[in-house]
Amino acid sequence: MFFLKKIFCILLVYSGICRLFYFIHRNSVKILVYHGLISENLPAGLNREGLHLKLICFEKHIAYLRKHYHIMALSEFLEYLKEGRPFPRYSVVLTFDDGYKNNYDNLKDIVRKFKIPASVFLTTDYIGTSELLWLDRLEMAFFNSRKKSITFTQSIGVSSIKWGSEREKMRKFTALKNYLKKLPPDKLKEALNNLFLELTGDEVAGCDKADDIPYTRLLNWNEVKELSQYGVLFGSHTCGHEILTVLSDLQIRDTLKRSFAAVSEHTGGGGIPFAYPNGSFNDEVKKSVAKAGYNCALTTVHGFNSKAADLYALKRNEIGNRGDIHIFIATLSGILDFIKSYTRLSKRFACIY
Repeated sequence: MFFLKKIFCILLVYSGICRLFYFIHRNSVKILVYHGLISENLPAGLNREGLHLKLICFEKHIAYLRKHYHIMALSEFLEYLKEGRPFPRYSVVLTFDDGYKNNYDNLKDIVRKFKIPASVFLTTDYIGTSELLWLDRLEMAFFNSRKKSITFTQSIGVSSIKWGSEREKMRKFTALKNYLKKLPPDKLKEALNNLFLELTGDEVAGCDKADDIPYTRLLNWNEVKELSQYGVLFGSHTCGHEILTVLSDLQIRDTLKRSFAAVSEHTGGGGIPFAYPNGSFNDEVKKSVAKAGYNCALTTVHGFNSKAADLYALKRNEIGNRGDIHIFIATLSGILDFIKSYTRLSKRFACIY
């Protein structure tokens, strides 16, 4: 699938179609979201979704952006948006979710050398601890297990999950992860304990093993402070990567308030942005984020941001696909967003007629 997408994007780039879309969207802003940056290959079974890009790929991205785009700070983008002024042409904003320590190790020198603005969204309860995000623990337990099926899911109303090939295993993992994201915190904790116990024989698999798996470690507050001095802006990604749409109103207010206070305390305050975990939000969540004092909120809805963009539903494109430069260029141009929207629209009309 990746190979076919790469070939398709190479054709789009060299046919000139990307350049056309690049020109069409010259007055809008594309916000990009990364997660981690790694300088070496990881052990087999890790980073299956490619959220941690190799540093050499990111450096190619930066070289391309510096040549063809105005790399804008999120704070600068917000100023233009609030004042209703036209954006500088061909502008892009760089953001990083979760707050991985490899951002400090590998982003710091690039930011310092090229004076490139970037924003990092922190899961504040994990900052400065050895604990791993549950999504990372799940990936490690699932792909390092020799099992070919799991049955614990019957306790939460899902049939047992079985797989044969590696491709099928990846599909099952994605489906399981997406299902778990919809569970409220108490049920999620129970489900993860049962899952880890079945896969590894340990209910808390991965919790205290951050030192053995460096790419999963998160920043500490001293590293946050140092990056702030280089111009990196920090925002909130909740306290524990909670999916806000499955929380109660009280739980939403609590995580938004505590995370806001933590970021403010360690970065000197000022305008604090927010990024929705998993990109999940609705109108009530948006109102809660605004009421908590955040100056904007970013989604994972793909597309460009115009002068009429909603401050609490800003669009972002996730950068994965192993950092391939041709897919990256096609993503920046907006052609992939157009194709996706056109395909979705075509399916709707097909259902109607």
